[in-house]
Amino acid sequence: MSAVGVAQPTACLEYANQNMLLDEFLPTYDVHARYQALFPAPPERVHPLILDLDWSQSPLVRWLVLLRGLGSAKVKLTQANPPGSGFTLLGEEPGRELVVGMAGRFWLPTAELLRVSPDEFVDFTRLGYAKMAMNFLTEPMPGGGCILSTETRVLCLGPRALRYFRLYWSLIGPFSGLIRKEALRLVRRQLRGDAAV
Repeated sequence: MSAVGVAQPTACLEYANQNMLLDEFLPTYDVHARYQALFPAPPERVHPLILDLDWSQSPLVRWLVLLRGLGSAKVKLTQANPPGSGFTLLGEEPGRELVVGMAGRFWLPTAELLRVSPDEFVDFTRLGYAKMAMNFLTEPMPGGGCILSTETRVLCLGPRALRYFRLYWSLIGPFSGLIRKEALRLVRRQLRGDAAV
């Protein structure tokens, strides 16, 4: 499993994959983190597992979500506007990529999460807030298997929001990364469980 995390303008970042649905919703950003893992199975077996993933299967995720006061970890990413979650299902390329997002003032104790539709998310520019988009992407590997990656991007709307968010991310970022890594681990465990049936 590999990880990349930076806090710098988009222009400084280059990826081999230039064709992601994530780019349609948040092409520019101030902060990003990306994690990926190799799986010995094709995308058509791996991608459905992330769609139905129960994050609450991980005690670590349950504890971190409770600690942050974000409600229940028992939420599937395919649920549009699930109760108790600030996530909105922004878009999906079936069998390949899923994108969710939220807007708010994440650095405040209440987070001030706002419900935004996919169209509202793209056009959301309220100063003093930030918007976050996260994807899960499965891509085939030559010779079999696939790479499952998850990338989180955050765009801060205004210098004050950027200043507050960077301070917040310096504290929360490592824990956010743990949740993403746990998601990849849960998918791997589910894949092994399916293979054993």
